[in-house]
Amino acid sequence: MSLGEAAPGAGRPPFVAPPAAFDRLLGRLSGAEGDNAATHRAALFAFLVRIASAGIAFVTQILLARWMGSFEYGIFVFVWVWVLILGGLAPLGLSVSCNRFVPQYRERGQLALLRGLLARAPLIAVSASTLTALAGFAGLYWFGHMVSSYYVLPAFLILFCLPMYTLVDIQDSIARGYGWMRIALLPPYILRPALLLLAMAGAFAAGMEMTAATAAGAAIFSCWVSAMIQAWQLKRGVAADMDPGP
Repeated sequence: MSLGEAAPGAGRPPFVAPPAAFDRLLGRLSGAEGDNAATHRAALFAFLVRIASAGIAFVTQILLARWMGSFEYGIFVFVWVWVLILGGLAPLGLSVSCNRFVPQYRERGQLALLRGLLARAPLIAVSASTLTALAGFAGLYWFGHMVSSYYVLPAFLILFCLPMYTLVDIQDSIARGYGWMRIALLPPYILRPALLLLAMAGAFAAGMEMTAATAAGAAIFSCWVSAMIQAWQLKRGVAADMDPGP
């Protein structure tokens, strides 16, 4: 089963269904019919989301560099890269497991295993990322004097992004397993960077000091809000797809 295609007999929940005209447009652009149409539409949608995300990232980089200056912007980019690195390691491979086992369990009707995976995978990943963040806090406390002072506060703040960044990664994989590409891709690739840009634009308009610490605070806001919205959507989707059970 393709990750971009829902399991047989499982329709999309209403809240993630696209407008009919948009769905037809994706179908015409993909040129696919029959069983492959859903997979082709999902692939095309993912491609369009990545293009839009690249555009948002391009505009964000220009504006942040102008607002913050090269020095502060460079500090923010440095600490944010550590979120990307640690956030990729913290799921402990569970994101790959969800990609594989969610569609497998659904197709085989192994609902008890599916419920266990959906309940435990996010919990384990967020717990691991929280422990990683705590280790980072401890490292800054004990060895912060060995780091240039202007890195310490942004690094401290950016660690608060790590649990929610990891949660989005896991939820992305679960949603892909269900074939819900909009839930999987829009929060991390569109909503999160857009919220970061809006938060920084608001800080700039309010006359706040445009430092790396301010950008780290905006990153916390964007990570937590996008993760909570995605979690809410995913929970509704799973509830509509599967009856509650042990």
